[in-house]
Amino acid sequence: MSQGQVTGCRYRLRFHTILLLTLLLALVVLVALPAIYRIVIRAGGGPNGRIGPFHGRDMKELFRFEQAMEAYRLQFGEYPPVPKPDKVIDHITRIDPKVRDPQAVLREAGLNLGELDGRESLVFWLSDRPGELFGWPPRVYGFDPRRLVDRDNDGWLEYTTRNGDYFGLVDGKVVIESRELGRSMTWDDIIREYTDH
Repeated sequence: MSQGQVTGCRYRLRFHTILLLTLLLALVVLVALPAIYRIVIRAGGGPNGRIGPFHGRDMKELFRFEQAMEAYRLQFGEYPPVPKPDKVIDHITRIDPKVRDPQAVLREAGLNLGELDGRESLVFWLSDRPGELFGWPPRVYGFDPRRLVDRDNDGWLEYTTRNGDYFGLVDGKVVIESRELGRSMTWDDIIREYTDH
């Protein structure tokens, strides 16, 4: 075997080892997250199934969104972008270089990128919509269609919690926009503030 062949074999072995370790780590994280969630809920959930001002079912859904974001990252190599037109277009063309003019595809569907906000961004990226428009793989998250709304009638859907708050994306993190608190909170924020951690 020549020196070049040996070097090539070593390179492939290292590459496959790193790939295997990455997949193993992702699997461990996905398996461990539900157990961590159960521990946290037991530690901080009150008798009425609430954690602070949040209903336990909304917390479960927020947790599932966290998992969906990880699944999205594993599938596409990065998290969904912030809802800015240039970031969205850049993200779409990185995922699928065959899409020549993403903005034209969105316009044809009646969607204006200038109107996309964090609430709508969560629904867009994790739903069936990109698959319908660009032919990508199926959705990452199954939204309850009864809680999908278009509050501002711009064609971009938002997703409500059971008490009328909204889920959204802020700086790449899934949040609950709480009317009661007057602010958005991530899973980590809620756990930090309302549980015995």
